[in-house]
Amino acid sequence: MSLMSREDMLRELELLPVWQLRQPLPTQPATEKSIDAVIEPPVVEQAAPAAELLTSEIIATEPLMPELIASPETVQAENLAAIAVVEVSRPLPLRLLLSDDGAYAFLIEPYPAEVDNQAVEILFKNMIRAMKLSCRADSTVMADKLFAEAVPRLIVSMGEAAANSLLHKTYTLDEWRSNQLQNQMLYETIPVLVTYHPAQLLQNPADKVHAWHDLCLAMKLMQSL
Repeated sequence: MSLMSREDMLRELELLPVWQLRQPLPTQPATEKSIDAVIEPPVVEQAAPAAELLTSEIIATEPLMPELIASPETVQAENLAAIAVVEVSRPLPLRLLLSDDGAYAFLIEPYPAEVDNQAVEILFKNMIRAMKLSCRADSTVMADKLFAEAVPRLIVSMGEAAANSLLHKTYTLDEWRSNQLQNQMLYETIPVLVTYHPAQLLQNPADKVHAWHDLCLAMKLMQSL
């Protein structure tokens, strides 16, 4: 048995024809410059320091602090608002009317300039007259000096502003009217009852019926004192 040649073996394995390179690859011509000089390293952007990356992430994800985004006008407006709050918390001058017998004291804040003073005054006096009362004293004093000379048995506040100034509260009218049905508020030892300001009733006549209920409650409370 004759030995198979390399070509016979490749043919038997179906690996023929064998491809051969007809001409050798041309050799790269030599240059005067070295390879290191021809091939320049790629330009790589310098990475930002870790502190800068951390700062950029915080700016992108965290909301800015109010003091940083507020413009000078905004800061000034906030300061003015704070001053306004302080002004509101200070005692207000209040108008005091005492009934003839000195039992009732009606408190009301001075009328704002934009309301019809005459219409408000007429309604205010009609509310007192509906209680079959008349007043012998009418003065405007600071809240801390209201009862320096006469001490009433019951204080009726016309609107929440007078009661808040007297008792240093921040209640709304609805809160006053709701609370006084359950817990009687006192100024020192004097009961305080709050009803609608006449100017509010002129703007919302439907509330007159609620105001009359408050005045009836005041008269009923006076009978128990």
